[in-house]
Amino acid sequence: PLGDFEPEIPVAWFIPREVIQKKTKNDKTYWIVKVIDDTSTTTAIKCWGIRESDQIHINRPYAAKLDHSEEWGFSTRSIRHTFKLLG
Repeated sequence: PLGDFEPEIPVAWFIPREVIQKKTKNDKTYWIVKVIDDTSTTTAIKCWGIRESDQIHINRPYAAKLDHSEEWGFSTRSIRHTFKLLG
């Protein structure tokens, strides 16, 4: 689960609860996806490089390979390549 994330193994599973669409200062769209897992840990994942065809199903389990920074938290540069719907 994402709540037990280990940088040596950058893959974790989670369930998206909310997707918030935002814009960068250069007017590019990005998402902040609020997720939860079985450890009851709520986490935000920043998703960069959003395309019109990208979608996330709320309340469905996903696995993803994520980048993690102590300063910025979790992020990904491509939902299409890193998020996998599990069920």
